[in-house]
Amino acid sequence: LQLTFLRDQVVSLMGFPVGLKLNIPLTRFMGGIVLHGISIWEWLSQSVSPSFPFVIRLLALSGLLGFSFQLCVLRDLLSMCTLHLSLFQLLLRDLYSVSLSCLLSVWRLFRGKKHNVLRHRIDSQQFSLDQLVLGTLLFAMLFFLFATLSLHYAFFSVLLIALAFTHFILAQLIIFVNEFPMGLLFLWCVSPYSFPGGIRYSLVSSSTSSSSGSHESSVQL
Repeated sequence: LQLTFLRDQVVSLMGFPVGLKLNIPLTRFMGGIVLHGISIWEWLSQSVSPSFPFVIRLLALSGLLGFSFQLCVLRDLLSMCTLHLSLFQLLLRDLYSVSLSCLLSVWRLFRGKKHNVLRHRIDSQQFSLDQLVLGTLLFAMLFFLFATLSLHYAFFSVLLIALAFTHFILAQLIIFVNEFPMGLLFLWCVSPYSFPGGIRYSLVSSSTSSSSGSHESSVQL
């Protein structure tokens, strides 16, 4: 189900998503790489599909070690099943980072600046006309391709954020199960008189107290 949804969304990104006019050659190239990766992951999933009943039984038997342990196994299985999303997002993140770094470098060229790698600072620099023309061409090319790359990166980042939110919910549920006093609650439901209920005071009349005192004195005699 998730592979079908992911394939449909990638195909929609290869066109004109939400009316945005992207660079068609670049978006088809990136979409083709992602679709090829989805096909490889689908082939791997089909190869290990005979072991799915064993995994389900293992998940059910892990409940013998506690509900929190079962949640931990479910969280690990979720990470394994969505490994391809993490790989796609990592690839696009590196491409996005390189493109942004190139844009910043060309922007410094227009301002007559350069990054000093040895001293880790920005220094002034005089550039020739050929360098400025080449920088203009590179800046125009990177700038118009940056929107396409940013859209693909944002799409997979949103998927990773939703996945991270799911992991966060499972982690909080594990903490709640571990900290919840289930044993004490069960004992209180079975035998509530096993727990101290506090101190209770009752009023006693003076005649009752005097008669009890005389009775005690007669017993002592």
